[in-house]
Amino acid sequence: MLLVSAKSQLNIMPNPKTEDIVKALQAQKTVKDIVEELGVPCRTVYRIKDRLKTRGTTKRKTGSGRPLSVVTSGFIEKIKQRVKRNPVRTMRGMARELGVNEKSVRKAVKLLGARSLARTKRFLLTESLKASRLARAKKILSMLKKKSPVILFTDEKYFTVNPVSNSRHDRLVSDLHVSDIPAKVRFSPQMKHPRQVMMFGLVSSDGKKMSPVFLDSGLRLDSKLYIDRVLVSHVLPWIQKNYPDPREYIFMQDGAPCHTSKITQKWLEEHLNFWPKEVWPPSSPDLNPLDFSIWAKVQAQSCKQQHPSLGKLKSSVSWAWAALDPDFIIHTCHQFCSRIEKVRAAEGGYIDVK
Repeated sequence: MLLVSAKSQLNIMPNPKTEDIVKALQAQKTVKDIVEELGVPCRTVYRIKDRLKTRGTTKRKTGSGRPLSVVTSGFIEKIKQRVKRNPVRTMRGMARELGVNEKSVRKAVKLLGARSLARTKRFLLTESLKASRLARAKKILSMLKKKSPVILFTDEKYFTVNPVSNSRHDRLVSDLHVSDIPAKVRFSPQMKHPRQVMMFGLVSSDGKKMSPVFLDSGLRLDSKLYIDRVLVSHVLPWIQKNYPDPREYIFMQDGAPCHTSKITQKWLEEHLNFWPKEVWPPSSPDLNPLDFSIWAKVQAQSCKQQHPSLGKLKSSVSWAWAALDPDFIIHTCHQFCSRIEKVRAAEGGYIDVK
């Protein structure tokens, strides 16, 4: 619950007469009505009105020099009620609705003991998915207690020629007027339908990584293509070279259709030591190191700028992949067990990872 202490209210309360003028202006009363009602000079009303309109705050023309703010007890209560009705709001939006400066809204929110948080997206978990995640997390923990082989984590990801950035952080500082800022600096060009390429990645919990496997843009990764172009051509030779004893490792893959099909599962039974489709928890990008960490690092390093061609994109992604530090891979993969424990503790639900 949002509460304002009495001390905070005392600290922000301006002159009572000035507060009455602010309230009257916010109630859309005319200057003439305010002068007649409160018995104050029209010059004072116009000064406060002008400052409310331009800056959201004003300063009292007295020897104390203390600021006069629209952040009155009434204003704070108004913000409190708006947030209570709908907490999914932006500071800028509330400032626009109330016709005040954004700083005033931020100050009011701070005095309420609240803060503005960015909403993040995450995968949807139904009750059945939670139950399945819990059962399979327990199964994996039981298997790892008996033996601790090297886990080979795998995943696929699409990369596009468009630059990728976080809109909250992709900002520009300039002392020029907006119209004077060069377009090539102010804007980040984006293709409407960018060319893209799929990459198959494999990292091991002991810090190794297989060279990236790129699949042509537009290809649908079905079971046959997955076996022929990925498993037979790349995965099997790499595993046989690095882990000649099948007892040394366990091959992991998620629940994509091409991974869980009968033909793929049969091939894996004949050639690799792997977790069958009944083992890996469904809807669990929060458990795969590639999903929750490694892909983001590779993309941040390789997709800062627009790529003129798929060839340049592949080269950039390959460079970022090769630059992955073995210690970073080990540290990231070692989070798997603790995350599995958290899934069990959350009874298959969402896990909070700091």
